Amino acid sequence: MNFEAQLTLDGKVSLGLITFKNRSLIFSSKDGILQKTFDEYSTLATYSENKKIIVTSTIDPKIKLIVFEPKFASALSKEMDIQVKSGLMHFFRRNENLTYVVIFFGILLFGVLFSLLTKLGSGYITQFISFELEQSIGKKAFNSSFNSRVVKLNSDAENLWQTLIHKIMTSKHDIKHEVQFYIIKDDIPTAFALPGGIIAVNTGLIKKAESAEEVLGVLAHELGHVKHRDSLNSMVHIYGSKLVLGILFGGSNLTGYTSGLADLKNSRNQESRADKYAIEVLNSANISSHGFASFFEKLDSENKIGLNLSWLSTHPSSKNRIFIIKTVGKSDYDKFDFPWDRFQNLIGQIDEAKN
Repeated sequence: MNFEAQLTLDGKVSLGLITFKNRSLIFSSKDGILQKTFDEYSTLATYSENKKIIVTSTIDPKIKLIVFEPKFASALSKEMDIQVKSGLMHFFRRNENLTYVVIFFGILLFGVLFSLLTKLGSGYITQFISFELEQSIGKKAFNSSFNSRVVKLNSDAENLWQTLIHKIMTSKHDIKHEVQFYIIKDDIPTAFALPGGIIAVNTGLIKKAESAEEVLGVLAHELGHVKHRDSLNSMVHIYGSKLVLGILFGGSNLTGYTSGLADLKNSRNQESRADKYAIEVLNSANISSHGFASFFEKLDSENKIGLNLSWLSTHPSSKNRIFIIKTVGKSDYDKFDFPWDRFQNLIGQIDEAKN
């Protein structure tokens, strides 16, 4: 079985015939002067333009053999078990260093695109994260940053605190899993929600509030973040592909993502959605929303004179936002019968006793 071919060797071109012998490819020039053998272990064959087949040797890539008959491909497969590849694959095999560069940048590009898609689709991705894993993330964050500052309430303060929580949790909040509430020793007037249904309120916020309705509004707002898994969404959005890959492969190394979890800022859309949810909860529990709005107004006015208020940095306030809360929420409910001054004094006494 012979095929016409052209051999390029040391810059010289020879025409001749190709034959197969003992699983090797042998080229013989027509004048009988030149002969070249390609063994099966070092032979590469690729298609070129016009279905020409180019044969090269991995031992000396400068030697190039061009076969013009397409049937040569099937003969090469039959006689030497060598498949003719595309030119691109042959190029990469011959240029290993460049291949590694291309692979590196390909992986890098994939990582960038994956991270971008992760951030853009954070709300979609969190649907596939189980509540058990979310709860584990929240517990790690809480234990690493706040557990040592949890205020230990005496029986009187605990009973009053549970009364506030009960008032909110008996509303139509439609959260099916357990929600845990904590009071944290910190003078900054803020509250926040962690993944897995953890809500924390600082002692500074309790000291700043003037009524139970104000704190109930804050609790209802944070309940909205729990409902919509906003803290987990923010984690996925901020940390992107690294966090998702960690979760997908077991979530075994999440410590680095939980330490600053309480400082993650929610988007304006998340805040507006939490406000809307809070109003629904307050209305369901027959609690006036004006306490919720007045607390925003108070912090907003104090922020204008230069006070550093964490609540406003993580829960951006505005006149329009306060107006919506007052307008959509109801104010014709009877005042919640709760000894606010007594509860506030108890928290203050416990806080001072720890100093």
